[in-house]
Amino acid sequence: MVLIVSTSSRCAGVFSITNGRLIARAPFDGWAEDVTEPNSYKDYYYPNGQNARTLWYHDHAIDHTAENAYMGQAGKNSNQNFT
Repeated sequence: MVLIVSTSSRCAGVFSITNGRLIARAPFDGWAEDVTEPNSYKDYYYPNGQNARTLWYHDHAIDHTAENAYMGQAGKNSNQNFT
């Protein structure tokens, strides 16, 4: 089972989503310079092979993290075991 998180940008600035406490492959880890440009989108693929836990995500774009998080670009999601 794979969790797919689709993000889209309708704001003026760039963003990069990082998902805390989640093991992710490098292309979907949300490093600070992996930004999504305005009026575009990116799909993040996360394996669901970890123990059940609450996860959180937030913006991680260099020089924009605080502003984007203040505007609401943060949240939580949960994964669960499907065994």
